[in-house]
Amino acid sequence: MRNLDERVDVAGLTIVPTSAPGHTKGSTLLTVSTAAGSVVFTGDVLFAGTIGRTDLPGGSMAEMRETLRRIVANFPEGTPLLPGHGQPTILADEIAGNPYLQPESL
Repeated sequence: MRNLDERVDVAGLTIVPTSAPGHTKGSTLLTVSTAAGSVVFTGDVLFAGTIGRTDLPGGSMAEMRETLRRIVANFPEGTPLLPGHGQPTILADEIAGNPYLQPESL
């Protein structure tokens, strides 16, 4: 069995999981890369213009803020984000307009 944070290479794809608690304790981002580039599947952590709920059992706004800080600090602004619901977005657009990614919210 693989560790949650262990990189996986399969069928020309590199998949890197990143722990992203906040929406739930087990929330995980998946960065999927090919020679052409990378995308990040954000699940219910980060959506276009908003974030996942933190008020359900296992959710934590403090953990979500830390996760969002790490996303902003560690991914290039041009990174495509594919949320679990709604429209795809890119990190630069979320930094510019998502109220939860503004400096005063982080």
